[in-house]
Amino acid sequence: MLEFSSHKDGDAQVFSLRGRLEFGDCPDTGQVLDALDSPTIKQIIIDLADLEFIDSAGVGLLIGFNKSAQEKGKTIALRGASGSVRELVELFQLDTVFEIH
Repeated sequence: MLEFSSHKDGDAQVFSLRGRLEFGDCPDTGQVLDALDSPTIKQIIIDLADLEFIDSAGVGLLIGFNKSAQEKGKTIALRGASGSVRELVELFQLDTVFEIH
């Protein structure tokens, strides 16, 4: 099961994911899209520190967020990936798509 929370950090909106991000268990994407529409938010940070697993559908979701952000002149950064999640980030070369913290 995926838990999804968010908080504001300056001009960034941070979304923290906990659990498993996989096909059929996607978070409420409306929160991310709303943040992208906010004039006070310049960047979205997706915190993966507590994410145990991500599959290709989850990667696709992140890439979709990034496309929406680019269309609105904003950026998305990923942070805190470790273990198998970090391996997948590296496998999919997400560092070429996202800023990685």
